[in-house]
Amino acid sequence: KYFTSGGSTGANAHVYLTPEEYSCAQATQLYWLKNIGYQFGDPIIQIGIRKKHRDITKKIKDVLLKTDYIYYFDMSEEERVQMLKKNSRKRDIFYIGFPNIALEIMDLCIKHHINLKIKGILSYGELLTDEAYHALKSHFNCPILNTYGCQEGVLICAGLKPDMMPIMMQNVYMEIVDDYFTPVKDGEVGNILLTNLNAFNMPLIRYQIKDCGAIKL
Repeated sequence: KYFTSGGSTGANAHVYLTPEEYSCAQATQLYWLKNIGYQFGDPIIQIGIRKKHRDITKKIKDVLLKTDYIYYFDMSEEERVQMLKKNSRKRDIFYIGFPNIALEIMDLCIKHHINLKIKGILSYGELLTDEAYHALKSHFNCPILNTYGCQEGVLICAGLKPDMMPIMMQNVYMEIVDDYFTPVKDGEVGNILLTNLNAFNMPLIRYQIKDCGAIKL
């Protein structure tokens, strides 16, 4: 399976993972969902960006995991409202997607008096701010898992607080260095280097993703 980085912080990178290596990422995402109460059979709303072909394996996954895969950015407000009304008839829904879209969904539910029964939120793809975290927590009253990864197939860290995300050390070795690749002090912000511990056919070793971060021991 090929992965292509978004290119938002540099040139696009293309990475190949075997099915066995890719399954590690899938298992990690299921592990993350279990951390917010997900059980097999619970319905899922997952946010996609733009309409694209979903191969047969993904379609089978959607059916087996009761996933409503939403191309949110291609929908009008009326279509979004109808989608939310349809999903409001379900119980114990888990949301997977961007936190800002979750906020928009929250606002639509308030505006149109829709009782969407969200049991857990898995946030990815962008920064989950303190304001967004507390707004979603207040409205849906459910656990929110903040996650961080890169599109090269590495799921890096996740946590139930927006300012604290334990590193998934079984997946990745993470380093924080300065511009001269010298390790920085504990808690100091620097450039992120990643070594994917699950990639063997196309290794990523001390891979610089052009993000900045800090590790607090």
